[in-house]
Formats: sequence, C-alpha cells, structure tokens
Amino acid sequence: MQPMELVIILRDDNKINKNKLINNNNNMETLEKTLGHVESLRRDLRATIKIGEHYVEDPGVWVGGSRGGNCPGYYDTEPFSGYVDDYGPDTQKQEPARQKLQQVYDSNEWYCARYEAGRILRKDDNELLELIHKGVCDLRKRVRKTRIEKVKIGEHEEPGEFYTPTEWPGRDGDLQRKPGNMVDDYEDKEVPDADARILAFKDIRNLFMLSKSEIVRALINECYDNDLNEIKKQAGRALGYSELKIWAHEHPAFRVVGGISIAAGAAAGIGYLAYNYFAR
Repeated sequence: MQPMELVIILRDDNKINKNKLINNNNNMETLEKTLGHVESLRRDLRATIKIGEHYVEDPGVWVGGSRGGNCPGYYDTEPFSGYVDDYGPDTQKQEPARQKLQQVYDSNEWYCARYEAGRILRKDDNELLELIHKGVCDLRKRVRKTRIEKVKIGEHEEPGEFYTPTEWPGRDGDLQRKPGNMVDDYEDKEVPDADARILAFKDIRNLFMLSKSEIVRALINECYDNDLNEIKKQAGRALGYSELKIWAHEHPAFRVVGGISIAAGAAAGIGYLAYNYFAR
C-alpha cells in the first residue's frame, strides 16, 4: 500500500464528556492528539536541510506567437539566472521520527494510529493485514466491555435501639424500641461499559476510514446490533444508514407494530378491491 496524506474527520456522535472518557480508560491519549502527533512525525520523516547551492541559467519557455511577429505570446516559465539551494535529507529529524513512528506502530492504544504509522513506514500489505486482524479481535472485546454496577433493588428497615420509657407512669423498666432507619438494598449487576465502548468504536470507525478493510466493516456490522444504543446509532451512521432506519433498529417493538399496521392496511385494501369486483 502506498503512503497517502492523512485526512480524517473525527465525528463526535455523543455528548459524553471527552475528559471523563479518557480518565476512565487508563489515561489513554485522545485519538485527535495521537493522530496529530503521527502527522507531525510524517512531516519530520520527510524533512530536508540545505546542503549547498548551484548556479542556474534558464532561458524560460515561450508559448504561442512569435517574439517579433504580429501574434503576441507569453512566457510559460519566466527566464531565470542565479543561485538555487540544494537540499538533502535532514537525518537529525528523520531518524528520530522513524523510531517514534515505529513505537506507535508497535504498541499504541489506538489501532487506527498504529495502522497509519505503518503506512507511513511503508510496511508491506501482509504486515498491515495482520495488524488489522489483531485490532479487530481486540476491539471486538472492547466494544462489548461490561462493568459491575451496584443497582438498588429495594429497601428495608433496620431495627431501632431499645430504650426505657421512664416518662410513662407505672411502666418503669419496660423496654421499648425506637423506630428504625430505612436502608437501601443493592445487588451487583453487569452493565455495558459505555465509556470504554464508545472509545473502542471511535477506533473501529477510524480504522475503517483509513484501511477500507472489509474485515473492519464486518465488525461495524456487528456493532449495529450492540446492546448499547449509542453504539448502534454510530455504527448505523458509519454504514451510511438513514436516521429513520437507525431509529427503527433502536426500537424493534415499533418496527413490529408498524409492520402489522402496514400488513393490516394492505389486507383492508385488497378486501375492498375484492368486494367492489364481486359486487359488480
């Protein structure tokens, strides 16, 4: 695969605070910052430095007409004479950039950034395909990640303390119990880890934008059936589906009712046509 300029639109399809997302996920560097760093390294990898100069005499290129005739012409390239600079690779920038890009490629948290670093380093197609396979396996787990959350399931009254109501005549020494406090009851429940899933899908979407890999597209199709509606919505948009289709997919009950209504309407229409036909 030939290296190409990185042009990415990083959409924010959710309203969740970005800083909260990053802090809750091992202090990952934001994708925007990571890709900006990769692009900066790309420029450093191409950096040049002046190594000398040489003298040039260029008569220019005359186009159309004649210099002394009636038909006017013009210079496509203006005449020039003078010294021009000679440039060569700036190894003091290129080598550190190459090493840093290799580090990104080897171990960065973002697979799309790793893929882009690999393209810049001109990794062969098989090596990049292997990275995509690894990324898909890992991101499939991340986009399904769950966490344990304590969920309130009810409440109960704790027994109050005993006391002696000495103010009651004739009942000294009788123990009475104070009203107890109401205490909430909780249980551990496995729920979708929304923050981790949204970050994972952001990586998936941008990996697909860069690689155009059908393997990654298949993963986006899987995400369209994710049990987190935010992921369903983003996957549908990445696949080019309309907002109405995405909404219907998020609300399957409405889809069933709508289908029954359409079927009932069609049946009523057929019945009306049949009645008119046989009543003739």
